[in-house]
Amino acid sequence: MKSSTALWLLLITLVVAVGSFTGWWTYQRSGSVSENSKLMSAGLTFSATTLSGEKIRLEDFAGRVVLVNFWASWCGPCLQEFPGMIRRLDEFPEKMVMIAFAADSAKDDVTGFLRSFDGHRPNFKIVWDPENVVSSRFRVRALPETFVFGPDQKLLFQVSGARDWSLPNALEGAAEFLGR
Repeated sequence: MKSSTALWLLLITLVVAVGSFTGWWTYQRSGSVSENSKLMSAGLTFSATTLSGEKIRLEDFAGRVVLVNFWASWCGPCLQEFPGMIRRLDEFPEKMVMIAFAADSAKDDVTGFLRSFDGHRPNFKIVWDPENVVSSRFRVRALPETFVFGPDQKLLFQVSGARDWSLPNALEGAAEFLGR
């Protein structure tokens, strides 16, 4: 009888473990490219004005890889990933654009951050979005979050959290468009 009880406990434990793993896996995939691809194919786009006064839309950058990054000057991981992103922009000046949406409540915080490094590049656009209008449309859950679009404006992949963009495989999903 004890072996029968042990067998049932083992079976129940196995079922709970498999169920837990399935739930975790589903949760991890819930913010995946497939979900956001549905959003993008449904016509999600944006129009915004950069800090320099330039009116931009995602469609304006067709033919280039576009990094749409959501960040804030008070976000430590955001600040850590910026130098690698800038290096990538310098590596592919004609093939890549980054549009960085700052969630800071004070515009001076954004401009102060930009003064702290040489952030002026033609392929680097900064948008101050204190009301989080665009990040809400993209369903951003935490900062930093980056959406990488191909030249055809289709979502290639999304990164939640900081990434070392200077690593060779950081843009793996966009490599074919960048000539790598």
